[in-house]
Amino acid sequence: MIIFGYCIMPSHIHLIFRSAEGKPSELIRDLKEFTSRKLIEAVQDNNQESRKEWLLWMLKKAGQRNSNVKNYQLWQQNNKPIEIWSLKVFEQKLNYVHQNPVESGFVMEPWEWKYSSARNYCDDFEETDNFPKIFRQLGFDTKGVALEIKYLDEAGNLKTQTKFIKD
Repeated sequence: MIIFGYCIMPSHIHLIFRSAEGKPSELIRDLKEFTSRKLIEAVQDNNQESRKEWLLWMLKKAGQRNSNVKNYQLWQQNNKPIEIWSLKVFEQKLNYVHQNPVESGFVMEPWEWKYSSARNYCDDFEETDNFPKIFRQLGFDTKGVALEIKYLDEAGNLKTQTKFIKD
């Protein structure tokens, strides 16, 4: 998975990505399966979580509404995939993703949202260090992973910078 942009909101997530194997549906399925398992385990194992019983009850209730769910359901069954076919559409979708916390009233500027790739598109590329922390918290092994940062230079040319994640 090559992630070009993301924004993790309290109730949903936005991802702009490319599947290296050309199978985005399978990739999203596996991502949902893995993250739901890890997040539910984290809730179950955290005795300090004051909403533990309520969260598990809500996830179980959601799972009971779907015949293909065994226990808990964290993610919605459907996705809203959009194919990005041009740089103009990419910029539009990336802007939409990064503006989400601003439009929701959480921050004044997109790069202020801690759980977004918006800071990766700023001039200060050191802010990308936040990216691996978020995904490590979700249980992903980020050792040896490279973050590919896409940005436009002053002339409007699409540039790529690769930054290897430090552990």
